[in-house]
Amino acid sequence: MNIHDTRRVHLLARLAFLWAALIAARLLQLQIVQHDKYLSQAQQQQEKVVEVRAPRGTIIDRAGQPLAMSLPVDSVCVNPVRIPDLSVASDILARILDLNPSDLLGRMKLAADNRRGFLWVKRKVTPEQSKRLRDLNLDWVEFRTENVRF
Repeated sequence: MNIHDTRRVHLLARLAFLWAALIAARLLQLQIVQHDKYLSQAQQQQEKVVEVRAPRGTIIDRAGQPLAMSLPVDSVCVNPVRIPDLSVASDILARILDLNPSDLLGRMKLAADNRRGFLWVKRKVTPEQSKRLRDLNLDWVEFRTENVRF
């Protein structure tokens, strides 16, 4: 082996060592120096706390008569992005649900401007209000069932 071949082998060995050192330094940075940052990111992606509410049972007296019970009722929500005319929609909903039309219009405009696709209008409405809204067959009005204690 001549001197040029020896220099090439030494140069190649130095480059390989430098490359391995750079990889080791990067691994050290990711796994030790930035460990807490990536651990918190992983936990945010993998863990989510979801509260599941159990339905409340009926309370009865010693004679077996119910004292308190949970009954399903409707709650009204809308998709403000799908509403063709916000002022007409707020007037209709406010009249049926006994709400202030200007307040409802302001909330709907804010949600539509922020491109939010969900807005609670009124929660736990009476069965009469629910029936009146359902009879209108508005495609942008949605109903969610919730329980109320009687």
